[in-house]
Amino acid sequence: MMSGTIEKLNETRRGLMQQAFISLGMSVSSLRIDSTRRCEAGVSEALMPGANSVICFFLDGGLTHLDSFDPKPLAPREIRGEFSAIATSVPGLQFSENWPQMSRWANQLTVLRSVSHRHMEHGNATRCMHAMKEAVDQRTPALGAVLEWQLKSELPQYVSIPSLRDYSGALGAEYQSYAVLGPVGQSLKNDAVASGGFRHRLNLLDKLRLLQQKSPETGDSVSLVNQQRKVRAVLESEAFQRIVQVDSSDHQDRELFGNSETAKMAVMARNANREGVRFVVVNLPGWDMHGNLIDSSRRMMPDVDRAVSGILEDLKNSGRLETTLVLIMSEFGRSPEMDTSGPTPGRHHWPRAMSLIVSGGPVPKGQVIGDTGAYGHESEIIRHKPDDLSATLYKWLGLDRDIFLPGEGALLNTAGSVISELGLS
Repeated sequence: MMSGTIEKLNETRRGLMQQAFISLGMSVSSLRIDSTRRCEAGVSEALMPGANSVICFFLDGGLTHLDSFDPKPLAPREIRGEFSAIATSVPGLQFSENWPQMSRWANQLTVLRSVSHRHMEHGNATRCMHAMKEAVDQRTPALGAVLEWQLKSELPQYVSIPSLRDYSGALGAEYQSYAVLGPVGQSLKNDAVASGGFRHRLNLLDKLRLLQQKSPETGDSVSLVNQQRKVRAVLESEAFQRIVQVDSSDHQDRELFGNSETAKMAVMARNANREGVRFVVVNLPGWDMHGNLIDSSRRMMPDVDRAVSGILEDLKNSGRLETTLVLIMSEFGRSPEMDTSGPTPGRHHWPRAMSLIVSGGPVPKGQVIGDTGAYGHESEIIRHKPDDLSATLYKWLGLDRDIFLPGEGALLNTAGSVISELGLS
């Protein structure tokens, strides 16, 4: 009888938890967390609050490198594709015609063409690039989750816009990204409906707290209490409300970022950076272009082109580009040979080559690292693994690499060398 009552309480609590966290954009896909796996030690003394940060535009699905930042205008048509290559502000460097704004910014960034890994399917490839570690499994945490774990800030320091799957791995769901799902293009701070929604969510948290008091203390309940506390802190934080505040009438922002949904998410990323959030991921799906590559690229690339160039200009004008790295990345590139067997052409998964954009901080300007040859198959001069990118960003963020994951008995990250060409050696 008692076990049935407890189970009913747990079911009610889980239901309320789903309502509260889904309405907030927090995933509850992994609620069963053993409290012994929560690390209470291992925080690096070298961490500096308010120090270096990252804004990452993750093009989920696999950005085609040949149709973006590594065009091959002299290759046969089945490789070079439909788009023309255009000159950039760096002599001899060309981008695809769909990236005119980034072409102007080329002399302020590095194009990284040397990264490759072995993962052909989306799941492991995406986790690999978020963790920046080639040898990954379900326990491997994303770099942002590691930052959240080591900083142990009351407010989230690892934020995703609009949302991101749970890549917290062995660290547990407490350290997944905080998903910003506020109404895009609408001020949450001033909107009456949104304010009512905030009150509703706070009421849900109060109900959860009452249920928690009636439930036995387990690893699950300890984790839920911690998550509830963070959610309430976020809801009551003026800083969070400033992050999600997007004024569609702001002429200056429209000039910089455009007026697309991607632009509005970029404004939120800018706002988060202003508020001191250390690791922001703007997650943009739809880049798995096995078919319909031409129309999809024409529709999607210009919005990202303008949004990222807007971030770069805003950060440069405010002086924050010196302490912020801006990345464009994806889980892999696309196959050099176009597939024309379907109704519309496309390219398939290709982890042997990809193009990453890195700008900000000490990163050299107008630099290209790696050369994928005449056809874009793989870097022929220099090669890096995701672990090398990881080592570089751990150094940039001041994170400790040589600590044990909680409950895992394994070092967090022992592979990889800092990519000295990015200016962080």
